Amino acid sequence: MSDGAREESGPDRGPVAQTRHGELSLDQIGGMQMGMARLMREYSDRIWSCYYAARDGNWPLAIYMLNNTLKLHGYGGETRPKMKPYLDRFEAERLRPLMNTAVAEDWAAFETAFQAAVDGGNALHVELGYPYIQWTLPPDPPPHLRTTPTDSA
Repeated sequence: MSDGAREESGPDRGPVAQTRHGELSLDQIGGMQMGMARLMREYSDRIWSCYYAARDGNWPLAIYMLNNTLKLHGYGGETRPKMKPYLDRFEAERLRPLMNTAVAEDWAAFETAFQAAVDGGNALHVELGYPYIQWTLPPDPPPHLRTTPTDSA
């Protein structure tokens, strides 16, 4: 391709996506998909927001954040298939029970299930060989998000 000629897609290269910056192969696009580290950053923000929304009685926001956390689990399982069994187990054992407490708007049960999820997540980090990753709840609600109920909620 150094002579400026356009390399065609085909059995050796596969389909090519055209962007305003150049061409990308499916392999290149696949390699750009979010890995677990990037997903976990988003996950962390949602769990943090979920906790304070529930604490402040904004159950619709808490449920919204949990639903988005579950979506991230799906993305993680698709982009990193070796993680899928771990994500599925964590979802069944920790996130679904947490969701049930949020739907029931039961703060006491939510707080217990939330701590179990944090402990379970940190134990999973150890199990997967990342003992240096230990999540803790920030001491304050996220400053960029209103966690109290709104008049329209």
